[in-house]
Amino acid sequence: MDDGDSSTTPCKTACKDSNQPFGQKFKGIECGFCENSYCQKCTKLKTQIFNEIGKEESILFSCVHCRIAMPFMRKIITKMESLETRVDKLEKSLGNGTCDKNIIKDIIRQDKEEEQNHESRRLNVVENSLTEHSEESIEGQKERDTWEVNIILNDTLNLNVKEDKIIRLGKFSPTTHQRPRTLRFTVSNFEDKRSILRAASKLKNHEKYSGIYLTHDLTPAQRKISFDLQTEKRQREKNGEKT
Repeated sequence: MDDGDSSTTPCKTACKDSNQPFGQKFKGIECGFCENSYCQKCTKLKTQIFNEIGKEESILFSCVHCRIAMPFMRKIITKMESLETRVDKLEKSLGNGTCDKNIIKDIIRQDKEEEQNHESRRLNVVENSLTEHSEESIEGQKERDTWEVNIILNDTLNLNVKEDKIIRLGKFSPTTHQRPRTLRFTVSNFEDKRSILRAASKLKNHEKYSGIYLTHDLTPAQRKISFDLQTEKRQREKNGEKT
């Protein structure tokens, strides 16, 4: 770490826990909450991770004391744990037990891109299995989709929400699309989205819309995780597990 980087060489002169003075060879990192500084050993982080997160503004470090004192930081803690887990798995796959700083940087970059992707979908809702009419023009299908989404949300579910940016995902082809394409729309605020997802289960017994599912707009990484979990669930049920 560069000595001039304030995030990795804090103004504190010694580690809060070990009291070891910081110097050119003994570096510390500052907790973003209590603003105390800690050496690599006391942070309990791998050396490679310790060296890189202090340079990365998008990752806020929290010391073990703040993690215990402030349970609401679960999201930050989970992010740190996820980073460490991914590094551990990668090190095992490499076989040499170490990841260089470029690999750590690449993992951090991927996490940042995933977070941005997730944030861009925050107000999106995905609707599956809504009938698609191949004989209609693109504009005609869009008008029908807009009308039907409004019927589902505001008439069937009795919500008072305004949807926008209604679009079918993927290119339509009668020869390849046996099922209707997924439909996605955006709402104006997160409370509207929450209301939609809470009410979505009411469609289950509806005469016309029982096959419609309203869900979050997942990123590709989240969809893979969901698919893997569903696959594991089916396999474990097949093996006799009931819980």
